[in-house]
Amino acid sequence: MSSATLTICGDDGVPASASATDLARLVDALLDEHAPRPERLSVTVVLAAQFDAAVNEALRIGGHDFGPFESARLGGTVRGKAVSLDEDHAGARVVIDAGWWDGESVSDTRRVSMLAHELFHSRLNRLRVEAGSTEHHAGDAYTPAAGARWSVRNAVDELRCDLAADSVLKRMFTIQTDQGPRPFPFGMLGASDATSYLNTVPDAFDDVYAQWASLPNAEPVLNPEDQSLVARHTGRLLTLLAHAEAEARSFEMPGPFVLPEIGEHSLAQLLQPPWQIIRTTYDRHVGWRNIDANDTAIADAGQEAILDLWHRFGF
Repeated sequence: MSSATLTICGDDGVPASASATDLARLVDALLDEHAPRPERLSVTVVLAAQFDAAVNEALRIGGHDFGPFESARLGGTVRGKAVSLDEDHAGARVVIDAGWWDGESVSDTRRVSMLAHELFHSRLNRLRVEAGSTEHHAGDAYTPAAGARWSVRNAVDELRCDLAADSVLKRMFTIQTDQGPRPFPFGMLGASDATSYLNTVPDAFDDVYAQWASLPNAEPVLNPEDQSLVARHTGRLLTLLAHAEAEARSFEMPGPFVLPEIGEHSLAQLLQPPWQIIRTTYDRHVGWRNIDANDTAIADAGQEAILDLWHRFGF
């Protein structure tokens, strides 16, 4: 019998408002339609006034060595973070920025999307353990191959969690269109104020392309510092593309690169081929029945695609 539990509280340990508690429990139940409920998982959702500090505390408890957490990211600001508290991912803490959560301009659709995305991260991590997958284990030493593999896994997980959020949103909310009411898609969250991921990709491409174009091209091999820069940029761009992919799919679009401002960008010739391999392999290996083999197949194909990209920089 499943022993999955969900607790919601403030960062001072007191119970959260009834509305937050009810919303979290409703979202968690709807995720059962998207993926199985793990046999053993305990998640605590914390609405934290000091968001970055609360995430760093969760990372400390979980023994993660990722360096100080910062909410500012390429393509926007992080308002929620799921952190595993033990090696087998049976305990997790989902930290949400309380100032954001309580903001008057924050809609219930955004709150639901946040909860669904972060709760699904915890569910996904535990499902992997119960299925015997080893892809969630970090490598002992950093190599280009390990870095490429981690970036692909991270991006695909973001896509999975966004699609889970899309599924929940479409079950809970509708939007009025010329053809009548329709299920509310994930991509609508930022459409009204131009903060959608599809809108932010071109600016991110501009920023990264300017930095990559300034790298020395006279040397056959980039120095370690520049290689590290390219690797970090690649991981962040893959994550951003994963979010944009989820938005596109929520609208039943073929993908982000069909938009001229993305597909015709100078960076597209570098990033579109590996992203196409990643998304195509993901589509061939969707599902939970063989999550361990699926994880490995996606990571294998994505790793090779990213290494091919990095070879252009002399890695």
